Amino acid sequence: MEKPKLDWNDIARYEQAIGKKYGQEAVDNIRGYWNDQKEETYLQQLKVLKQKDLDTWDKERKVESNGFFITEKLLTRETSYVPCPICSKAENNAKDDFCLKKFECCFDCYIQWVEGREERWKTGWRPNKNGNNS
Repeated sequence: MEKPKLDWNDIARYEQAIGKKYGQEAVDNIRGYWNDQKEETYLQQLKVLKQKDLDTWDKERKVESNGFFITEKLLTRETSYVPCPICSKAENNAKDDFCLKKFECCFDCYIQWVEGREERWKTGWRPNKNGNNS
């Protein structure tokens, strides 16, 4: 399929139609709105932004670990591997930590035993150690 050839009159008609529909700013050359003062303001904003980025980098000390830079807080964060009182699973992740704090069980046990039965769980009901629901 061959592109249609536009002449200058067609381009002028398109610009006029766009200007009429969306306003003259839509077809004006953007360089006409830029001046030395705006350029200086823009450069100052870039400097401020760069300084903020550097300050953030300094606040969150990064440490190289296995070829990656990681926030030092993440490496020194204490993780508590508390076994689940229901199933004795000892591998904890963020979901398990949340459920252990709120429901005193891991996330898997929450899904199996607690979800939809929160009131019964709060009254003290727990499954038997052999996993029965009685």
